[in-house]
Amino acid sequence: MHVSMRSMLLQVTWLCGVLCLAQELPTPAPVQLTFPLKASVPDQDQHLTSATAMVNSVFDHSMLDASTHYVIYGCDKVVVAFTGTTALYGPGYPILGAAYCNAGYKVQNVQFPPPINLAPDMNYSGWGSPGYLFYDGHPGIDYVAAMDTQVYAAVNGTVHYPTRIVGLGYPASAYHVMEIVPDHAPALPPPYVIYYLHLDTYIGQQKIPATDPDPLPGCAATVYLPLDEGTQVQAGCLVALSGKTAPPIFHYAPHLHFEVHKLVPGSQVFSRFGARTADVCIDGIVGPTYDCVPVDPYGWTGDATKCDPLTGLADTGDPYYCLTGVTSTALWK
Repeated sequence: MHVSMRSMLLQVTWLCGVLCLAQELPTPAPVQLTFPLKASVPDQDQHLTSATAMVNSVFDHSMLDASTHYVIYGCDKVVVAFTGTTALYGPGYPILGAAYCNAGYKVQNVQFPPPINLAPDMNYSGWGSPGYLFYDGHPGIDYVAAMDTQVYAAVNGTVHYPTRIVGLGYPASAYHVMEIVPDHAPALPPPYVIYYLHLDTYIGQQKIPATDPDPLPGCAATVYLPLDEGTQVQAGCLVALSGKTAPPIFHYAPHLHFEVHKLVPGSQVFSRFGARTADVCIDGIVGPTYDCVPVDPYGWTGDATKCDPLTGLADTGDPYYCLTGVTSTALWK
């Protein structure tokens, strides 16, 4: 009996030591993004951050089409920002030439809504109408950036020019999409992929010299753009110039559309509203083994999330999680 108890104590002590050691082992650093703009105009360094850069459009956490199916750029006449701020009033402020969809809505049901405040994490300005939250079904962040403003790598990684990406109805070339695939272990997929849209420098164009007004250590002061497919880049280094490229039916002002997709196994994505089918990776790099789910780099700072067990929609908190099963995490440094 005494020997047995002593043996058990030794086993417990050994097990505790192993578990304690395991808990003390370093864990991989979380993914953090370097902000992709230094200024909203060319050839300057205004020391912009994710909190100070002016934002035209937020990531919409309510991506439904008529409240029935998960659709990127869908139209449910509701826009929900990362703070839980919800805009659902009014006929909608038309942008992109569309009077019904892709529109901004008011948070307050008044004729002249006050400016929307998403501080301290975001400097929201709206598309010239800060009282409206833009825009329905938007899967990225639109930052104010004049034509040919310098754009920077958000992560260390490899440049790719995809032919298609999740959520985009037209070929990616119609929007001048550049993708950065973050450095990752060869045997594993990257945790995220990063997209830049509407660029003025794009693969196939004649290379031009572009100057970084304040290069970081390890970054070149002059870069020849567009970068070649497969170019290895360092976070904070110059990679492109902003623009307004889009299919002819859309009429954009120059800006930078910045989009982050989280890579997850398909088994983790909810299928009730069609997200599992809509998010299968098609960028040509990751492939259909994983899902590429657009996520908000500002995370979710609103109420705790609770999904209704009957409808699947959010009773409280982040409606995007209830649609997809994927959590948006704050990614900015």
